[in-house]
Amino acid sequence: MLYSNVRIMGPHLMVIDALALVDVQPTVFGDSPPARVLSVDVVIDHHPERPGYDAVFRDIRPNYGATATILTEYIRAAGLDLFPRLATALVYGIKSDTQLLGRETSPQDMTAFAYLHASHSPALLRRIERPALPIDGLRALGHDVQHSRWGTFGHANCIEVDPTTNGFRAVADVSRNGGKAMAY
Repeated sequence: MLYSNVRIMGPHLMVIDALALVDVQPTVFGDSPPARVLSVDVVIDHHPERPGYDAVFRDIRPNYGATATILTEYIRAAGLDLFPRLATALVYGIKSDTQLLGRETSPQDMTAFAYLHASHSPALLRRIERPALPIDGLRALGHDVQHSRWGTFGHANCIEVDPTTNGFRAVADVSRNGGKAMAY
C-alpha cells in the first residue's frame, strides 16, 4: 500500500518495506536522524545533492526547477495514463517550486508544464491554490494572532501562540527567505 504524507516515527520506521523521499534528501532531517532515514531506497529531488546518506536509487537534478518535472518525465517515459487529479498536483508542484515558471525554470519544466496543462483540472487547481477558510477558522486565526507574541530564535523571527487552541505557528526566516513569512 502506498502512503503519502504519513508520519512514521520510532520503531515503526525500521519495519517499513521501502522508503522513498521525493523533493527532499535525508540529511535535511537534522543532525541525528534515524538510521533508516540515512539508508533509503529512493531519493528524487531537484535540490543540489547533499552528502551523508545511502540510497539504492537516486535521481538528483539541480538543473530542474521542480521535482514534479522529474516525476512527469517518469510518467511520460512509462506511457502511463495521466488523470486530471495527478496532472493538477504536478502542475501545482511546478508552479509552486518555480514561482509560476519565473524562478530557476528549466526548459524541461516548461515542457512538463505544457504537457500537464492539457490534462489538469483548473477548478481543482483553484481550490488548491486558494482554499476556502470557514468562518470558524478565521475566528481561530484572529484569536491566535491577538494572543501571540513575537520572539527571535537564531536568525528567525517566531510567533508563539497559545498551544491550548491548536493554533498555528509561523516563522519568518529572514536569513534564507528574504523576510517573507512561512507557516509551519
